[in-house]
Amino acid sequence: MSSVLESTLQERARQAMALTRSDPATARRLAGEVLAGAEDPGTRAAALLVQTTLLHRDSQHADARNLAREALQLARTAGNQDLVTRSLNMLGLIQHALADERSALEYFHESARSAEAAGDGRGVTAALANTAMVMHAQGDRESALQVFRDILSRPHVRENPQFLAQTRHNLAQTLWDLGRDLPECAELFAQAAAGKKALGDRWSLAFTLCSLSGVQRDLGRFAAARETLREVESLLTGEASQELRYLHHLNLGVLLLAPNHPGRDPAAALVELDAALRAAQATKTPSYEALSRQYMAEALMVAGRPAEACEQLKAAAKIREEFQRDESRRHLERLRVAFEAERAQTEAAHERKLRTEAEAFNAQIREQNARLEKLYREKSDIIGLIAHDLRAPLAAALELVNEIAADPADRQNVAETAALLAAGHRQMLDLTQSLLDIEAIESGTMRTKEGSADLAALFADLQLAHAADIRTKSLHIGISLPAGRLTWWGPVLLLQRVAENLFSNAVKYTPHGGRIMLAAGQEADGLRLRVSDNGPGIPPDQRDRLFEKFATAGSLPTGGEAVHGLGLYLAQCCARHAGGSIRYEDTPGGGATFVLELPAAS
Repeated sequence: MSSVLESTLQERARQAMALTRSDPATARRLAGEVLAGAEDPGTRAAALLVQTTLLHRDSQHADARNLAREALQLARTAGNQDLVTRSLNMLGLIQHALADERSALEYFHESARSAEAAGDGRGVTAALANTAMVMHAQGDRESALQVFRDILSRPHVRENPQFLAQTRHNLAQTLWDLGRDLPECAELFAQAAAGKKALGDRWSLAFTLCSLSGVQRDLGRFAAARETLREVESLLTGEASQELRYLHHLNLGVLLLAPNHPGRDPAAALVELDAALRAAQATKTPSYEALSRQYMAEALMVAGRPAEACEQLKAAAKIREEFQRDESRRHLERLRVAFEAERAQTEAAHERKLRTEAEAFNAQIREQNARLEKLYREKSDIIGLIAHDLRAPLAAALELVNEIAADPADRQNVAETAALLAAGHRQMLDLTQSLLDIEAIESGTMRTKEGSADLAALFADLQLAHAADIRTKSLHIGISLPAGRLTWWGPVLLLQRVAENLFSNAVKYTPHGGRIMLAAGQEADGLRLRVSDNGPGIPPDQRDRLFEKFATAGSLPTGGEAVHGLGLYLAQCCARHAGGSIRYEDTPGGGATFVLELPAAS
């Protein structure tokens, strides 16, 4: 064959690929001409991909798969990495349409590796988007949502109109299926439709408009939904796939059946749903047929024909049962093929697998070692606490007991010594209770009763519990509460523990003659409690670790009080267990402010 003729056929193959979306009839004709005359494997692969895409759109998935496999073989022979990537992606899409998600993921992963080897960032992103589509189909919609949002933020995607439009469609579809942010879904579908319309992609545009009409219907925008479906109808030319006709008739039938639709027409809905059923049967897609029959049953019930509705529901259930049985057989066959493929692996592939597994195992070992090191550090910290914060008060207590025993008749000495003993034991009891509370919260065994907490009484109890320290350090305590009685309903014990820890912290770090401010108020979203002091505050470089276990600030308590690094950690644990959180703020003029936010009672 002359080089001129071969170049002409290559150009026709490129034209056919470019026209696949906007002019499928011309694309099909050009691809046929190329295959009739081309000998170059790369040129033939491109033409086969055009035919594969069109067969896939017409739901002729088995034929499409055979052509895609042939295209992949030719692309590899030609050494055309771009066509290899496209062929693998197409095979993945076909397997996804055939509900063979495992094979689809394998093709998408191989496509990503192929694109990465060729330095094709767009190909890698396309494979990632297709993988997210399978994740969505398998029920992992949250992960798919994150992937689509990430893809949408990539510069090379936002600069590619076709990719941008399809990614917006995928993101909107995922949000819609999650039942979230319907106005955002409608906006994303509208943007995707505008992009596809500008590209002349009539087939893909019709699919996006069908989804847009569904969201508009769910939002109660019935007139807009009907207008959108009219636009879909204008796109249903002779080239329109049965799948697209199914979606159009189904959406129109469901719209006419919507309970709040002023133009609700069950009879007309039945006509559309019957047309959707015929189109679904033509696609040979069991899930489409089952869904059509399900909505037909709903329309028949509204029309007062329960017996026929029951028959439709039975037929839908039978289709789903047969599909599950077929899927089980396909799954067993896939397992058999996978087993044979595993046995036939080359030594190089086997080594790659072992290396990957070894790397994953080493990563697990490193992760486990990090966890063990953290546990060891925590154990050492706890031992240090016991050795210091418990041993010192116990030793002091023994001395004080001996002092009382030496002269029990000295009442004044006995009273003073008893007060010191009580303070030491209170310190040990607080530390022990903190450790027990942390263990209960971290293990999920913390149980608290809900009740009503009076904030004025709570502030009074805090001052009473720390009266001795307040007098010793001549602290000034300010209270700010709204007029009237302020109460909060919830796990009262947790509120008390948080307030106690925050106030105790303020007492420790406020200098002699300093001021502590307690404030509380009811906000729109719940209770807000603030504890402020005019102490040294928290250095900026230590704020990231402020609420970590065993974390301590650089400043020392102003009265020589013990610090074990559990107070703020426990307070944050209790706050979160109660559904809220604590944050740190600088106090104007110097000092620290801790803000506790708790939700309003449900």
